[in-house]
Amino acid sequence: MSLESGTYIIINHQHEGFVSRARIEDRSGLPKPVFVLPVGVQPTGKWRVDKTSEGKYVLSALGSPTGYWERDGTRTLYAFLNGPLDENARPVDWTIREVDTTTGRYGYIVETTLPGGEKVGWSTDDVPTGVFGIHIAVKPLVSTRSEPPQFLPSDVFQFERVKDD
Repeated sequence: MSLESGTYIIINHQHEGFVSRARIEDRSGLPKPVFVLPVGVQPTGKWRVDKTSEGKYVLSALGSPTGYWERDGTRTLYAFLNGPLDENARPVDWTIREVDTTTGRYGYIVETTLPGGEKVGWSTDDVPTGVFGIHIAVKPLVSTRSEPPQFLPSDVFQFERVKDD
């Protein structure tokens, strides 16, 4: 089932925390990291999900489109306030697919294709918890070889539609 354009909250299956920008951010125009917040911490805002004419999605956190920033060989999720910085730090259109997890729950994976053709997606697998939560990685997703494939709960997210503001 595909998602319709609208306002959502996003929750990670593994950690049961909201996906959000940090409650405290610097005032620069640099991209802002996106985290899975600790359980019980409320998000700073809702997500805007806009379906494109190509069937992909623009996912915006607090009005800023999200993408990846690759630094020191690691790609992580950011909201881009002022557009791309370069080829390794830019907002992207995402593919959102409904999947089953290895624990039997349904949810969605969020993926994109890098300029070189590699498919990567949102993941909290093997990502340490920091002061603001878990900074979501953008990396190849692990799945079973079954049909249909099943994904790790760390890579699966729940999108819950809420009233538009």
